[in-house]
Amino acid sequence: METMRQFIRRHPFWTFYAAAVLIGLLAWIYLMTVEVVLQEERGPDYSAYGEFVGYRDATRAAHPTLHHHGDSALLYMQAAASKMPILLPMFSFPFAPTLAALLIVGIGWKRLGLRALIGLYRPIRGNLSLREGAQLYATLVGFLVTFVSSLLIVEQLFGRSYGGMIGPVGWAVAGLVVIALVGPDLGWQRRVKALGDDDPSLIWSGAAGEKGAHNG
Repeated sequence: METMRQFIRRHPFWTFYAAAVLIGLLAWIYLMTVEVVLQEERGPDYSAYGEFVGYRDATRAAHPTLHHHGDSALLYMQAAASKMPILLPMFSFPFAPTLAALLIVGIGWKRLGLRALIGLYRPIRGNLSLREGAQLYATLVGFLVTFVSSLLIVEQLFGRSYGGMIGPVGWAVAGLVVIALVGPDLGWQRRVKALGDDDPSLIWSGAAGEKGAHNG
């Protein structure tokens, strides 16, 4: 295990990538195994995935608002859990990168690394109070609303259509601007300091590989 831990610390990116691909491959192998086993029971024309697709479409039709996307992981998991739980392990595929990150960080940096990884999901970091963080998020939402409202006002006044701009591209541009302005105040800008081999900040920097190479 120690040898594997040292290897992961020297090559964090490649081991993460290999683990993500392996998890996806195992999910696909599982699906093919279920197909073969159930075909032996129900005939060569049967398809477990085909039956599941029917349940998926019925679930979407029954809950059109919740599943308006039509191809979300939530829709697939709800259909499988309610009708074909045997296919639930297959849904490790869309979560393969997340599972791989938890696995690799857990092996390479143990509990300290997992705490650092999960800590990246904290919406407010640093020395900010809850009130200060809420004010910054309100600023973020207000900017986005103002951005879209301005486009709608221009469209009404001048008759030009900005519908396409308000779509994904517009939201992406507005979101990037807000993150650039507000993100550092929320503590989203991570400052990496390589204090030692067990410092979890090494996970997010190239210092892990360099330090491991020097030590080797």
